[in-house]
Amino acid sequence: MKLEHRHSLSVKLLRLVLMWAVLVGIVLSCGQILYDLRQERKLIDATATQVLAMARDPATQAVYSLDREMAAQVVEGLFEYQAVRFASIGHPDETPLSQRERPLSNPPLRTLTDHLFGVDQHYTIALYGRPPFNEYYGDLRLTLDTAPFGQDFLRRSMVVLFAGILRAMAMAFVLFLLYHLLLTKPLARIIHHIAEINPDKPGSAPIPMIPGHEKNELGLWIRKANELLE
Repeated sequence: MKLEHRHSLSVKLLRLVLMWAVLVGIVLSCGQILYDLRQERKLIDATATQVLAMARDPATQAVYSLDREMAAQVVEGLFEYQAVRFASIGHPDETPLSQRERPLSNPPLRTLTDHLFGVDQHYTIALYGRPPFNEYYGDLRLTLDTAPFGQDFLRRSMVVLFAGILRAMAMAFVLFLLYHLLLTKPLARIIHHIAEINPDKPGSAPIPMIPGHEKNELGLWIRKANELLE
């Protein structure tokens, strides 16, 4: 008598373990992705802070001396960063000394990243003279396009998600192999020997002990079965 493969205990275990392993893998991956999302939002702010800090002094000098050429150089330097889409230097009540803007990028899944990070983020720092006067000269304004950050986040998220699922599937298959070797295969051998027992002489062909199972439940079952067959 041979069981259909689909009714095997090991196959049923594989299905059950695989389902739960993939589910747990997805949940854990989502947790890691949510943490990465928070870190990416902080990275956007940190990038803006760093860029503004580097441009503060030359921007202040440009506003103080009303040097449009210097202001333009500062703005052009800011646009070396891929994420910068708008920058201006000047007093809020006057025409900016320099200003530049470029359109939003349109990468794949832009709608999704806009939902996660916003379309863009705006930052402003006030430009003051040196102490002790601390005279206010104007503002340095900056707008970052969130798409470059969003694309990096999505790439990492896909890697995390697929790696989590593959890791869970690998663990499920390892458990399946262990279960098959330690239980399903020995049980199949026992069933095979039982099927060959002569009902007229049951004690003439005892069930052989399976190596490695002498001291566990299978070994105990074989010994008790042989006692009943004698």
